[in-house]
Amino acid sequence: MPIDKKIEICNSAEPPAVQFNPGSVEATRKIMFELKEAARNVSLHLSNPKFNESTGELDQERKSKIIEILKQSGSSDNLRLATIHLGWDDAATVIDEQGHWKDTDIANKIARELADIFKVGMQSGRTILIENIGHTEKSREILGTKPEHLAAAKQKIAQLISADLDLPIQEVLTKIGYTFDMGHAVKNNLLEYCSIEDWLRRLGSEIKLIHIHDVLSEDALPDETLPEGDKNRTKRDHKVLGRGIIDWKSFFRLKKQYCPDVSMILELNNDETGAGTINSIAYLKQLE
Repeated sequence: MPIDKKIEICNSAEPPAVQFNPGSVEATRKIMFELKEAARNVSLHLSNPKFNESTGELDQERKSKIIEILKQSGSSDNLRLATIHLGWDDAATVIDEQGHWKDTDIANKIARELADIFKVGMQSGRTILIENIGHTEKSREILGTKPEHLAAAKQKIAQLISADLDLPIQEVLTKIGYTFDMGHAVKNNLLEYCSIEDWLRRLGSEIKLIHIHDVLSEDALPDETLPEGDKNRTKRDHKVLGRGIIDWKSFFRLKKQYCPDVSMILELNNDETGAGTINSIAYLKQLE
């Protein structure tokens, strides 16, 4: 398979950014073999961790695959970043009212499992980036939808790795950052609680990558151009820029203020990645 088919998105950001989403260790090996040295800010987007909701244990097959991909990608000096979601659903079981990681059996087990993955990434020379997720479930607060979730996870994971490797915690903290997903933040309907400016200010210089895509309004109709059963038919996010409700002019003003040098990845649905990429870049140009 040609390398351009493995590139999830490559946009015109400066500095340019490329993101891969390998489905297997073999796919990772092929990417490493074909990766051109000219590419900068190359990032992996790792599979979501899959937890047992009763025990807090990770699915061992999924965990092993993530770890092997990180180990394999360590052969490339170009591939410095790896983005991952936290994977656990119920924030209330691990985050207390003050926004700190809880000291309970299940919270500690979840942190331990995540630390195992982050430690391998760190030992492979990667900076692991925690991404905020897009979720609108009303019955519970999903871990990863608020800045304090990401900050608490980072601190707890770093504490465990620091103890494991007998390293100063500040050294470990420099190898864990954030991927801020603009579309996810808007989709969650939490902007009154935490505005985009709040997100950028609170995560600050620890944002190493930004994902951009548009979000449709909540009352948007199904996309009739897609067949019945296609998960993208009613998906609100990962749409072409300018097609949804996001005020991109305002976002870019804030980006210039808080993180002007952070690269962006344009993340679109599979049905949007052809002409959608071209149309999104055209939209960005007309904003200038």
